[in-house]
Amino acid sequence: MADALEIAAREGNLEDVRRLIDAGARPDRMNIYGDTLVEMARDRGHDEVATFVEQACQQARRVAVSPTHTDHPIHVAAEAGDLPRVRELIDSDPSLVRISDRRGGTALHRAVIGRSRQVVELLLDRGADIHAIHGEGLGTREGYAPENLQAIDLAIWGGPATTRPSRRRILWSCVKWLLWRLRTPRDAPISRRPCDESIARLLIARGATCDVPIAAALGDLDDVRAMLDADSRRLREARPNARLALSAAAEFGRLDVVKLLLDLGNDVNARDTSEGRTALMGAAHKGRIDVITALVEHGAKLDTHDVGSRDTIYKLAGVTWQAIDYADGLVRVGVQSAIPHPEAAALLRDYMKKAGLKTPPAGRTLDSICVTDLCR
Repeated sequence: MADALEIAAREGNLEDVRRLIDAGARPDRMNIYGDTLVEMARDRGHDEVATFVEQACQQARRVAVSPTHTDHPIHVAAEAGDLPRVRELIDSDPSLVRISDRRGGTALHRAVIGRSRQVVELLLDRGADIHAIHGEGLGTREGYAPENLQAIDLAIWGGPATTRPSRRRILWSCVKWLLWRLRTPRDAPISRRPCDESIARLLIARGATCDVPIAAALGDLDDVRAMLDADSRRLREARPNARLALSAAAEFGRLDVVKLLLDLGNDVNARDTSEGRTALMGAAHKGRIDVITALVEHGAKLDTHDVGSRDTIYKLAGVTWQAIDYADGLVRVGVQSAIPHPEAAALLRDYMKKAGLKTPPAGRTLDSICVTDLCR
């Protein structure tokens, strides 16, 4: 169903479009068919409205989706880590560093997703906007496009890959995984660190925003303390996708940062992102035993539900999740796999029993939960 901004754009009502965008409506939104507001206005001859919406997108630093709804070769090459090809394309047309792909990202977003440090450096040297916010594009509504993320967010939390890397990069990734596996105990959690911390540090060195949530995710305790000492209001600072510092620190097991934020009065039950997750859910999803304990001791609610993950919200409406479900490996978060953490799940069940809450049985599967909930 069309909303007020979509209707105003289609009817060419410039004053209503301006009023709604000034009130906070997103100028880069799309309808269910993948049409942007710019396309809806221009197709109907409302060029003035289309121009205004385009300017609003640029001011918001959100990337407008490609009008052709296709990827340029530079996007494919950037994600694949094909440095010679990216250099060749930029040499022929320097403006390519700014064009968007069909999902609302730039070549820099794609290079970070592909974890290609050399391509990232080249794009930044050639003028790529390090602060550009990934817009809404194809796949956003199903949760597969990294909407509202800057390059630094993708370096830390990752993003959905769409391009097969080169054989050389695949081989190198396999070698790195093998070395990690040989050095790491088999019962160690798989995702202890940010997706690519080295690229994250590179982006920060090149001028990317390092606010409280980013510093918390990276475990930079001194930086977090300094920012909050200078301005305590930054305790509720959020990323463009509404991710908060406490959730970021909890997810990556930054216990010292978690304790600092809680001691300073951070709301332990604050929700972030469009899926309504709490810090306890983030810690449960990664099996952070020490963080779970700290959060519960500070009053984290065990029976809080999110608003539904991408695996259920669009296909099985009404299915929402608690922290125990995250620990049981039933919920995917973005591109991160749902991995069960039995020790964390056992701890949460123990807390729930002590609190007199209904405790779900162990050994559940996603299919059984969804079917059961839908039949109620």
